[in-house]
This record gives sequence, C-alpha cells and structure tokens, in this order.
Amino acid sequence: MTTARSYLPQPPGPLRLSHRGFAVLAVLYGMVTVYSSLLLGPDGLHYVPISAAEAWQKFRAVTFVVNGSDQRPDWIANMMMTIPLAYFVNGAFRLRGGSRNLVNAGLAAAISIAFVLAVKYAQLFFPPRTVTLNYIAAQSIGVVLGIVLFHVARRHIYRRLLDTYRRGDGLVIVLGGYSILLMAYFLMPFDLALSPDDLLIRLESLLIAVIPGAGHDPVYRALLVLLDMAATVPAGMFLAVTGRDMPFRAQLARGMAVILPMTVASLFVLSITPYLIFLLSRTAGVVLGLWFMEALKGKDLWKRHYRYAQYVPVAFP
Repeated sequence: MTTARSYLPQPPGPLRLSHRGFAVLAVLYGMVTVYSSLLLGPDGLHYVPISAAEAWQKFRAVTFVVNGSDQRPDWIANMMMTIPLAYFVNGAFRLRGGSRNLVNAGLAAAISIAFVLAVKYAQLFFPPRTVTLNYIAAQSIGVVLGIVLFHVARRHIYRRLLDTYRRGDGLVIVLGGYSILLMAYFLMPFDLALSPDDLLIRLESLLIAVIPGAGHDPVYRALLVLLDMAATVPAGMFLAVTGRDMPFRAQLARGMAVILPMTVASLFVLSITPYLIFLLSRTAGVVLGLWFMEALKGKDLWKRHYRYAQYVPVAFP
C-alpha cells in the first residue's frame, strides 16, 4: 500500500541579471535619458546650430542659479533621473570582492557623471533647455545615490527578497514593492516645505478641498475617489500578509498608522492640493485589502502564491 504524498509546486527560478544584462539596461536607459533631455518637450525637436567653440564657452560659463521653491520639483526630478542610470552602469561591471568593488563603483560614477556632462553640453544646441550647475549637481547626487543603492541592494535587500521568494511569498514582494511606490507617489513631486518661509507660505495658502475634479460632472469626480480607494487595496493586502499572525484590529491599526502620517505629510508638499475625501477613501481601500486577505485565511494559498510568484520579475521593477 502506497501513501499519497501532497505535491507542493516549486516556484520558477528568480530573475538574475548578468553584467551584460545590466549593460544592456544602461544603454537603453541612457537612450531614454537622451531622448527626454533633448527631444521631449512642448516644442519637440528644436535644434539650433552653433559652433563647438561657442558651445564650449557657454558650457564653461554655466553657474549656479538662485531658484525659489517652485523649482524644487524640477531639481528633484533631475536627481531621481540618474539613480537608475548609475545603478545599471555599476551592475554592468563584474562582481568581485573587496577593493575591486570600490574601484567598480568609482568607474561607474565617472562614466555616469561624464554622461551627465555630455548630455548637458548637448542641451546647449537645443534651446530653451536650461543648463545650470544646479541641475548638474542634482544629477551628480543621483549618480551617487544610484551606486549606493546598488551595493545596499546587492548585500542586503536582494538576499532578503530571494529568501522570501524561495518561501513562496512572491505575493509579499509584489505587494511590498507596490506599497513603497504608492507611498512615494502620494508625496510626489517631493517639494516639501523645508524652510520657515516655505512653511509660512504653505500655511497661508493651504486650501483643503473636499472632493477632487472641481468643474467636472459628479460621475467623473466619484470615479476619481473610487480609483484612489482602489489604489490602496494592495497596500492593505501587504499589511495583512506581513502581519498574518496579528488579529484584524491590530492590522487595521497598522493601516491607520501608515495612512494618517502620509496624509499629514502631503499637507506640506507645496504643489499638492489636499482632499479630505482621500483620508476616507485611502483608509477604506486599506480596510478592503485587509478584509480580502482575512477572507482567504484557512485556505490553501500555496498554488496562488506560486502563480503570482512568476510575475515578480516583471511587476517588482
């Protein structure tokens, strides 16, 4: 007599990028950066021929410009733009131990900053593109952050994600990545009131509306609220799967501990109009996510986990 054995399906192998894969990504991302820096804009392609000597003189005359808080989103966008570039360039080098990785990081920084300077030089031929030391400094900071992120991810983050993936918790990775990006999206473009003057101006001009979509029909406005609520459902699911041993009330308290600070923080983002309804809709979305995962308790989710795991390489980036 044979004893039946339960079959536990194995997840597909995790995505592993070789140094050649990172090199391809670096080239592709560099092409996108060139396109967005030279061609993308309201005027499209606007090439003005000037001599190389004249362009070089203009490039050498580039200085810092005193900007107001209204320029901070553009500065932050420039900084964030080069983080993936430096990440991919650093990954294009073969991984080695010790001081060799430090050398690779230095080479990646040099290549990335040289690319930044080359693009800024090319922008002089495409007015009215703005070339200042402010933006060069912002993109250089992004390069440093990208290289640091690569090494932190390689030493710590990727190993933990891989362990989680091998346990069949691919859904946890997808929901976690989504939740982090969603919280960042709520605070975009990250132009927080940092100085006392910014804070005073924000408090004086702060207009808290009730429902978004002013001037549109009620159906459109209701759709905006429903979409905002749906956006936080996966965040509630993430809180549920990471606190699966906690009672429902404790999970709900965790959700409120995330939504409330994010809502308050959005009050200090200069270019965001806060809406009161979002506090309710986002809380409702988290509750729906928690309830959905609570309803699945006691069921065999292994197959579902492995089914979702195959989408991790596509969904997480």
